[in-house]
Amino acid sequence: MTKPNFPPLMVFHDFEANPSGTKLAEWPLHITIVPFFDLASATEQQVVDVIMANSRFVTKSFEVTTGDTAMYGPNGDIPVTRINNTETLQVLHLGLMNALGGIGCVFLDLTYAKDNYSPHISHKLGVDIPSSPILVNSLSLVREDKRIIRLMEL
Repeated sequence: MTKPNFPPLMVFHDFEANPSGTKLAEWPLHITIVPFFDLASATEQQVVDVIMANSRFVTKSFEVTTGDTAMYGPNGDIPVTRINNTETLQVLHLGLMNALGGIGCVFLDLTYAKDNYSPHISHKLGVDIPSSPILVNSLSLVREDKRIIRLMEL
């Protein structure tokens, strides 16, 4: 039996906490935890189970603070605000990357992952970056087509 093609997925903390099933018109302010990946041999439910199981080793919710601004992206033309005190985000990122890889998910681009992971918030015209501290209390599994598959509370 052939597995249907699904759009790639990513995991992020959505500041708006959009509910499961929401089709977003544009990307909300967020902190990417896991970059885009294909399910390969995994199912969406397996991915949700892995995220929930592996996020439990992090304190239920945690705070981060905003840092300096920088220019990111391949051309250095995307303004971002860096996140300070990233230890918990780093642990969460690496744990989820390893666990998702362990169930067969394939990451599309590892350029800014693992040792190169640099948590940040990309700026959006007319939208203020939240003030510090920022409470990270949920994770969203999101398709590349901007549909929220699952909002998961930490």
